[in-house]
Amino acid sequence: MLWKFLENNSYSKELTELIELRHLNKVKGKFSVNEFETISTAIVSRKARPEPKASYSNIPEVAQQLYYFFETVCDKAMPAEQRIQEIQEAVELTRTRLIEDPNEIFAVSKKAIKEGAWFSACIVVDASML
Repeated sequence: MLWKFLENNSYSKELTELIELRHLNKVKGKFSVNEFETISTAIVSRKARPEPKASYSNIPEVAQQLYYFFETVCDKAMPAEQRIQEIQEAVELTRTRLIEDPNEIFAVSKKAIKEGAWFSACIVVDASML
């Protein structure tokens, strides 16, 4: 959530000096992993009393599996410095992403047509789809 990121902004800035910190929207949870072990933490609410919980494993195969997941998530995440700048300047910085869903392609194109002063497109139509 944005407010949580803003709330922890000073911690995030400090961490960026020590590690490569990245941000990905809509991901919940925290975990740490190295080649030997992994720990995952969560806050569990019990009758309006949040309780920290943790899961630890020193099984190398579990750590390796979580490491591959970590790499996948990291590849999709943006550098924290970029997200911090977006928040401070209240500006959405430019990004490029691949859209494969035809419905999303249509929705994004429609939005661009409505919001832009002009719109140009080069479209290839597959005759077999007609």
